[in-house]
Amino acid sequence: PANYPTAMKLLVSNNVAGSIIGRQGQTISELQTKSSTRIKLSQTGDYYPGTQDRVCLVQGEPANVKVALQLLLERTYMLQEHQHSQHVAWQLQRQQDSETQAF
Repeated sequence: PANYPTAMKLLVSNNVAGSIIGRQGQTISELQTKSSTRIKLSQTGDYYPGTQDRVCLVQGEPANVKVALQLLLERTYMLQEHQHSQHVAWQLQRQQDSETQAF
């Protein structure tokens, strides 16, 4: 039954959810258009039981859901890479500041 609509649920952090939604919903609209799916996120503060994660629901044809999941995973990876590079840059700056103060 490859032609039947498919639904997938993912748990995402609040930070990732914000990245998926984007400013004024622009990013989520683009993701839905690119993948021909419907993507919904639970409201802020509406977490999956026992977690601090929001639910991301992706609905559509199986092949389209697969495309949407790939786009969502790429977005999550980019966000994590960006946060990591900011953290590393902050650590380096802090280290340089402390070395400057030592002299």
